Amino acid sequence: MQLYVTGFGEFLTHKENPSSLCATSLMPLGAKGSILKVSYAAVDDFFRAHHPEGMLLFGLNAKADTFRFERYAYNAISRTTKDVDGIIPEQEYIEAGEGRQETAFPILRLCGLAEEKGIPIKISEDPGRYLCNYVYFKALKECQGKALFVHVPLKTKENEDFYPRLARMIYEELSRLGNEG
Repeated sequence: MQLYVTGFGEFLTHKENPSSLCATSLMPLGAKGSILKVSYAAVDDFFRAHHPEGMLLFGLNAKADTFRFERYAYNAISRTTKDVDGIIPEQEYIEAGEGRQETAFPILRLCGLAEEKGIPIKISEDPGRYLCNYVYFKALKECQGKALFVHVPLKTKENEDFYPRLARMIYEELSRLGNEG
């Protein structure tokens, strides 16, 4: 299975989004990927143009103290924060139907591998309701559960080498699993 990798570009006061570092660090390994504009329209355009078999998505959670694997994405849209185009969608839901989607990838195993490499990580069950949740919900639907969203914290001197190491570990493990089945 070929994983398509995404990160996000700048938004709010974050001119350098560390999620893009994760995604671009995988391009030399042959990963196909994109850095998405933090925009509902850009996400919709992406899924009109691409139909990946599996996805590894990265996004910034500036309030997080560690990396987080997101277990779920919810069929809900934040009505409080504008995207970079100044848009707040009128609807409260991404689509009619299910309330949430769950990743099919083995996040407990991935957590164990990260911890073995000294990379602190947690499992989260709430990706928020902003664009990270929006793109993740759409990815889980498009890829029939074969998607994983990783929230990354702000980059500091203490954690800056974790970004490419974690991205590579996840990418290699998910690619290996996809090639087994």
